[in-house]
Amino acid sequence: MSEIEVCAISSGEEITRARGLLSEDTAEAMLRGVPVTAFIAVINGIGAGALAGVIDEEVFEVTSLFVDPHFRKRGVGRALIETMEELLEDENMAIRIQYTNESKSTDGLFPFLRKMGYEDDPISYPEYYIGHVKDLKADPRFVRRIAGSILPFSEVTTIQLKEISADNERRGLPVPEGGLTDERIDRELSLCVVRDRRVVAYVAVEEVDSSLIQIPALWSALENPMETLSMVVKLVFALRECKSPDTRIAMLTTNVKAAKIIDYFFDYTRAISYRMVKY
Repeated sequence: MSEIEVCAISSGEEITRARGLLSEDTAEAMLRGVPVTAFIAVINGIGAGALAGVIDEEVFEVTSLFVDPHFRKRGVGRALIETMEELLEDENMAIRIQYTNESKSTDGLFPFLRKMGYEDDPISYPEYYIGHVKDLKADPRFVRRIAGSILPFSEVTTIQLKEISADNERRGLPVPEGGLTDERIDRELSLCVVRDRRVVAYVAVEEVDSSLIQIPALWSALENPMETLSMVVKLVFALRECKSPDTRIAMLTTNVKAAKIIDYFFDYTRAISYRMVKY
């Protein structure tokens, strides 16, 4: 059996070489200079897999773990995780891995991580759910007059969006990867509540492809929950009007409030993300 060589990824050339093995978000973050710990596993000079993660307080969050299908069942994943664990051995921090399971490519992760000593994370958020446009429900009677205006991102200034993005990111509140002005955000479907020229609530929408949209962030500083519901109801009507009933909707929840909103607006959803941890 060919020997597996695990090397740290640091230079721009190494990041580019491993790009097909890292998640796109992780590779882009590394190229921007974000501090990410990453490794690539090489067999006979060919990249076979990669792992990357970041330190979040006392937890090492694995942001990307992938083994090329041609090299699976050969110990590549084990070599990557063991290298990471050896590096963190003296740091006294937990290691957490979150992944989505919507295809056969991730079916084997759960039993594999179990064998590596990882357990279900008792903290349930963040978590991804998926549903369909045809499962959306909304009662127009819940649309209330609110103090302020519900506007699409396209009618809000870039300065306003960047300001609330930066503020919420500093406070650890839900913000899409890349912020509210990221090019992936659909500026017509994404909505916010503006009061006194300041964004006080938003729901962001990304169109992944023709059959899948994503809601990566829902946040509200409004005291009246009916005002938040009014914003979401408006989005529901827009989605039902402009999207096919079979269009899938992936939603990220970061707290109980967001999970309750998903439950309220959908007849049926299912969880597709899982978190496992090793202390």
